[in-house]
Amino acid sequence: MQYEIPAICPVCQGSFQVKRLGCAKCGSILEGSFAPDPLSALPKEMRQFIIIFIKCRGNIKEMEKIYGISYPTVRARLDEIISSINEGAGQVDGIKADGGIKADGGIKADEGPAKLDILKNLANGEIDIDKARELLTKKGTGE
Repeated sequence: MQYEIPAICPVCQGSFQVKRLGCAKCGSILEGSFAPDPLSALPKEMRQFIIIFIKCRGNIKEMEKIYGISYPTVRARLDEIISSINEGAGQVDGIKADGGIKADGGIKADEGPAKLDILKNLANGEIDIDKARELLTKKGTGE
């Protein structure tokens, strides 16, 4: 029986680091200090969501059907996953140094809170697309 590699230390909540790798076929051993990929540090539910999303070829409508949730809820979960992946990493102009995308889509710091709040309200179903467009247009023209 193979167990899932834990990403978080149950004692101090720090990140685990892989120190030894072994080949299942030939038995070769490689020792060192290996950083886990960002996805392995996510909770199991988030990893499962990503796997299903990929199997759906990124089709959010299909995700709605599978999970029985709305489009904004799917988007909100994806944004939560992106935020979790990006947490603690250096980010520049919406793209992390390792190629990841910021959850806010790269909104500049000076315009971020207002635009981000509008987009979150849209994703949560608090406003419709027309209201969001109107608010974003006003924000962009300085009205």
